[in-house]
Amino acid sequence: CQEECGTSCPGGPLCGNKRIQRKEWKKLRVFDAGLKGRGLMVQEPVRKGEFIIEYVGVAVKRQYLDGLFARYKHERMLYIMALDGDIYLDARHRGGIARYINHSCEPNCVVHRWRVRGIIRACVFALRDIG
Repeated sequence: CQEECGTSCPGGPLCGNKRIQRKEWKKLRVFDAGLKGRGLMVQEPVRKGEFIIEYVGVAVKRQYLDGLFARYKHERMLYIMALDGDIYLDARHRGGIARYINHSCEPNCVVHRWRVRGIIRACVFALRDIG
């Protein structure tokens, strides 16, 4: 897991390793993806390795996951992502637009775990140049 600089960073406000804290994500647009529901598309060129957006939601422990799936059994779309071995993010009701990223057999992005001020977060990065 990578780690962003904290408040004691000597770079202060000029530090380039605080993209997640500053919410420096790319310009994005939610669109109708047909049978997949909604999708998410970048609206600006993105280079390989660049930070795109953070996947946010309610943190749920693994022990409560079955109950969560039971509640959503009639839902067509699920917005749950594994954060680590015991914690999952449920973005169904309190998530950001990253929940609209769809699965692809030829993905252009990947999720990496980052530690930000001691908390693990799920962040989306470009696997290749986009746009």
